[in-house]
Amino acid sequence: MAIDPVTVEVIRRRLVAISDEVDVNITRTAFSPYIYEYKDYAVGIVDASGDLICQCTAGMPVFVADVMRAAVQDGLQLYGPAKLEDGDIIVTNYAGTIGQHLNNVTMYTPIYAPQQPVLVGFMVVVMHWIDVGGRDVGSLSKFATDIFQEGIQFRTVKLRSRGEPVLEMIRMIEHNTRFPIEMMGDINSQIGGCVMGRDSVAELVGRYGIDTFRGAL
Repeated sequence: MAIDPVTVEVIRRRLVAISDEVDVNITRTAFSPYIYEYKDYAVGIVDASGDLICQCTAGMPVFVADVMRAAVQDGLQLYGPAKLEDGDIIVTNYAGTIGQHLNNVTMYTPIYAPQQPVLVGFMVVVMHWIDVGGRDVGSLSKFATDIFQEGIQFRTVKLRSRGEPVLEMIRMIEHNTRFPIEMMGDINSQIGGCVMGRDSVAELVGRYGIDTFRGAL
């Protein structure tokens, strides 16, 4: 469909602004200096097939390059769109998919058009978790001889299901880190970023309509 260039620019710049707003919110709410000082994370939005739409302007390029796309597409392959629901939050640090060390955890949530069961994309936040177990503090060891010594692996699992925390996952995370308070503080910041971005994008879709939004993309 034909869309006037002004509308395209408004939607394009609003999507980048949403990513930047989430970026700032994470800096303000995170617990560990890895995040609020070093800013070892990135925020992005991908479409319903996992292809990158935009990223925050201050995000780390090594996270954005293909991590977000690879993580979401792995979720689409394992779950399928039918088993992803509004309110779900998925995490993965599986190196075989995203090609990072295990501290770098991708978290994402599906975005649906308001009052319609139409998947329009995913809000994604990639963040360095300060410690995921393993043989050394911080989960980074020059003596590790295989990936199992680097910490716990999450292969695309739900941290929230329909908006409700998966308590078994929370307990697993808390008891596989040396710094549970800082870790859960950062994770809650990451969750908040996903939810904030998801709702903002859904509001944008509701304002212009699904057809106009997709046409602008």
